Amino acid sequence: QTLAKSFYRQGSALLGMGRPADALLAVRKGLKVLPGDPGIVSSLHSCIAALFPLPALTAALALAITEGEAPALLSAREGKILKPVFPVDSRLSGAELEGLLRQGLAGREEECRSLLTRQCLAGPSDRQEGEQRLFFPRFALAGYRAWAYLIGSNSGQAIKDARLAVAWSKTKSSPGWPRAHYLVALALEGCAHELGLQSTELAPKGEANRKFSLHCATTTAAAISMRRAFEILPDNPEFARELKRLSRKVPDDQRKVLFAEGADALTNFLEEEKWRNAPEYMRPRPKYYYYYEWMKDRIFEHYPALPEPVMDKLLAMDASELDLLLQYPKAIRGQVEEYLEVFRDKGGKYLETYRTPSLSWEEVKAMKGAGTVGLGTGFNAPGEGHLLEGGGAQKNTDHALMGGGGDGRLTQAERVGLPALPSLPPDQLRDRDQLVQAQEKQQQQLLDQGGTRSASGRQATIMHAAENAVLEATKEKKNFPRKEIKGTGDLDGVD
Repeated sequence: QTLAKSFYRQGSALLGMGRPADALLAVRKGLKVLPGDPGIVSSLHSCIAALFPLPALTAALALAITEGEAPALLSAREGKILKPVFPVDSRLSGAELEGLLRQGLAGREEECRSLLTRQCLAGPSDRQEGEQRLFFPRFALAGYRAWAYLIGSNSGQAIKDARLAVAWSKTKSSPGWPRAHYLVALALEGCAHELGLQSTELAPKGEANRKFSLHCATTTAAAISMRRAFEILPDNPEFARELKRLSRKVPDDQRKVLFAEGADALTNFLEEEKWRNAPEYMRPRPKYYYYYEWMKDRIFEHYPALPEPVMDKLLAMDASELDLLLQYPKAIRGQVEEYLEVFRDKGGKYLETYRTPSLSWEEVKAMKGAGTVGLGTGFNAPGEGHLLEGGGAQKNTDHALMGGGGDGRLTQAERVGLPALPSLPPDQLRDRDQLVQAQEKQQQQLLDQGGTRSASGRQATIMHAAENAVLEATKEKKNFPRKEIKGTGDLDGVD
C-alpha cells in the first residue's frame, strides 16, 4: 500500500508539472500494486483527460480505426480489428475520420475518456479477443467508425458498424454500450431517408443472433434501439430527447407498449402480431402437433368425452399401434376401458407411468385375420375384419384348399366325380384353431406374469371378440348345389 501511494503521488506531481504521459505511466504502476483503489482510479481519469483533449482524442481514434482496418496478415480482405469498408472509393481517410469524429464528439469527450479509463483498468483476462494491444475497446472502434460514416451520410456502412458495436459490447455482466444502440437508431433513420428503407430485420435475441430475425418497420426498429439506450442509461437527456422524437413515428398501439413496458415488450408484441397474421402452415407449433390433432379427432369419433389423462396416455402410445386400434372399434374400446379402469382406481399420476405391453402377434392376427402376413400393422391383409362392428364378416372359402387338403390337388372322390361337401371349410377350421390356441397361450402368459393386466383389458377384449366372430361363422353351414360334371369343368359345383 505504501508503494501504491508513492506511485499515486508521483503521478499527481507529474500531472501538475504538465507531463500527463509520464503521470499516466506512474498511475498505472500504482494500479498494478493496488488494483481498483478509488483514489488511483480518479487520478488515472484525470491523467487521461489532460492527455486527450478533443483534438488529440479524435486524432487517436482516427489512427486506431485506420490501423484496425489495415489488411490482416492472412487475408487482405479482412482487417486486423475491423473489416475494411468496401468499395474502396467510399472508404474515409484518416484525416476525414478525424474531422467527422470531431463534429460528433464535441461536448461528449468525457464519455470517450471513460472508455479509455475502462480499457486501462481492464486486465488481460477482461479484454475481448484481439484487444490485448488496443488502447480503445474493440466495440468503441466499430461504434466511432459508425458515427463518422453516419455524419458523412453513409448510413449503409454506419448501420453495419453500429450493429457490430452492439454485439461486441454486450457481455454476461454488462448490458452493452448505450451509445451503440443510439447509433443503431440514428443509422436506421438515416437508411430510411437516404436509401428509402421502409422495413428492416430486428434481432429479438440480440445482434449476435440475427438468424432469429423479425421484420418490422424501420421507424419502429429505430425507436426500439433508442429505447434500449435509454434503458441502459436513463439519466442521459440526449437519449430521452431522441426517444421522444423517434416514438412519434411509431403507431399508437406500439408506442404505448414501448413507453409502458420497454423495448423487449414491444419486440414480443411484434412477434405475436407476426404469427397471428401468418398462414397456418407457417405458425410455430409443438412437435407432432398435427399428428396429435389428427389422432384426437379419430378418438373423439369413438369417445367424445375422455378424461385428459386418458387422452394423453392414448396419444403417448406407439403411432402404428394406435392407428391399428382405431381401425377396429372393439379393439380401441378394450384399450380405453383398460386405461379408464386404471385411472379410476389409481388416478392420473399412476396412469402416466402405467405400462401396457405392445400389441402381440396374436392380437394383430385376431384383428386383421388369420391370413395376415408379416407384422400386419397398417395393411389390409387377407381376411381382415374379425372385429368389425356387427359380428364381423366371414372370409371367402378357398375352394382349392378345400379339395386338396391344403396342397392344391384334388381328392380321390373328386377325381371320380363326387362333389365334396364338408361340414366346415378347412380354412375356417384352421382360423378357429389358431385363435383358440393364441387365446390359451396369451392367458398362460398373463398367469405367468402375475396378472399385470386384468381380464377386461385390451387383449382379452380383442381375443374374445375374434373368437366369437369365428365361432359364429362356424355355425353357418355351406350347402353346395350339385351340378352335372361335364368334361373337365368345375368339379366341386361352386362358381
